[in-house]
Amino acid sequence: MTTPLIPVPKLGKHQLSLHSGIVIIEVNGILSLEEAERLMDYIHRCDMTEPNLGMLVLANEEFSVTPEARRFLVKSSRPERPPVPMAVVGTGVLVRAVLTLLVNAIRITMRMDVPLSFFPSEVQARSWLKEQLVHRTDLLTKNTSRV
Repeated sequence: MTTPLIPVPKLGKHQLSLHSGIVIIEVNGILSLEEAERLMDYIHRCDMTEPNLGMLVLANEEFSVTPEARRFLVKSSRPERPPVPMAVVGTGVLVRAVLTLLVNAIRITMRMDVPLSFFPSEVQARSWLKEQLVHRTDLLTKNTSRV
């Protein structure tokens, strides 16, 4: 388990933690613009301090993102770093649609291929993330060697 060097922000009803290079977000209810700003700040700081980073989203049916938060999440993506792979567990059709539209907006506007997949269990999600992190390590190594 990684001990966060960065203070974990409060995100209302949502829970946030960092364990072994995986940011775990337990989302409950609506993600507001203010919460999205704190979340992305935390993810960006973790991405700069951890050797590699993945994201595990544990969602429920009530999860939603406000339009302002969606716009912010799209514009705050950073094309100078390889995208952080995101595994999502526990969602229904509506939540999948919202997250897919959000990631597709990032893919189109930022020209970034963001790895995103949905899973029925956390075990399956973590297995997929492990594979994605191997690929992201390769991308990070290539980016570092260009500098």
